[in-house]
Amino acid sequence: MEKDQIMNAAIQVVPLEKTKVAMEIVDRSIEIIQKSGLNYSVSPFETSVDGTWEQINSLLNDLKNQLRNEPIEDALINIKFQISNGKSTVGEDKTKKFK
Repeated sequence: MEKDQIMNAAIQVVPLEKTKVAMEIVDRSIEIIQKSGLNYSVSPFETSVDGTWEQINSLLNDLKNQLRNEPIEDALINIKFQISNGKSTVGEDKTKKFK
């Protein structure tokens, strides 16, 4: 994989508490994704993001730091990557036939 090759990732932040604050934490996580400058698409269960390995890992670090400052004890960050050899992979390429 080339250093500047774009990949597609799905990120899901799951606070492990059933309180009203849980959805607020998800909303703040999506705000961090929006401010990252990366191309993204929000769906009901996860947010798809396109970027380089370094950009996505930087975003994950920002999300981790945000969760450490939240008033909860535990949370999950579920991540799925699609990495293609020799070419970039973006979410739009995978979903445009359904739009």
